[in-house]
Amino acid sequence: MTACSYRRACLFGQVADGVMEPNDFGRIVERCWADLPSHFPEVVLDGFVVMPNHVHGLTGLIPDRGGARHTLSDVVGAFKAFSARRINERCRTPSRAIWQRGYHEHVVRRDEALDRIRAYIATNPIRWYLDRENPINHRGCRGGSGTCPYGLRTAP
Repeated sequence: MTACSYRRACLFGQVADGVMEPNDFGRIVERCWADLPSHFPEVVLDGFVVMPNHVHGLTGLIPDRGGARHTLSDVVGAFKAFSARRINERCRTPSRAIWQRGYHEHVVRRDEALDRIRAYIATNPIRWYLDRENPINHRGCRGGSGTCPYGLRTAP
């Protein structure tokens, strides 16, 4: 699963020397991801990385575990809602958009593919300078500073 921040703003931290350094918002996103199994017992978390303006995550859904049946869309929607709510509470900006609508998903069917995706997620910060989501790689776009172009700041 890949989800991008609203307008691909670098909200969640920065990459320095190939290492992702999450800021307060990035740490909120990490905690919300880690907390998903407490809301959805059928969810099993795997690889995950917060990048400056997007996240990559691997998850499995085990049917009939916990009694409820949720779709990946339910889980991703809740993850985005939980993290956006916490970020907005921190900034005192109710209902400010944090995430773009939707997300990208890919069903992993083979162990080789799973290993390849895990490696991609783990090494994503090293490749940030090449990443198409890196604003510095977009013509006429400034970015990578960790600032939000529409004024989202941590409240004092």
